[in-house]
Amino acid sequence: MSHTLRQLPNGLKATAAEMISATGLPLLIDGKEVPSASGRTFVSRDPFSGTTWYDAADAGAADIDLAVRAATRAQIGWAKMSAYDRARILLRIADAVEAEAESIGVLDTLDNGKLLRETR
Repeated sequence: MSHTLRQLPNGLKATAAEMISATGLPLLIDGKEVPSASGRTFVSRDPFSGTTWYDAADAGAADIDLAVRAATRAQIGWAKMSAYDRARILLRIADAVEAEAESIGVLDTLDNGKLLRETR
């Protein structure tokens, strides 16, 4: 899928293929990208034009159960870490989000039809 999306404020432009894999958006459970257990998906559309961008996995109860079990397992190791080590991990996550802030803002703008200045 490589629909050219409308021109964004400040001259930003992107294609759906550059933003989301053409194969769709999977769930992330236990560190792995997986389809929903049911195989169901939902369509994300450009709220401005109605153009379809991608299909996303539609999580259900079985997916939530898998995710909760994975999070419960992960919490055991997390609880054993020192506060210092947990803080270092959280700061690395914050740095990664900050580094991608512009891309995240563009994606949120495209997905929700907001103005880019509202998503920065």
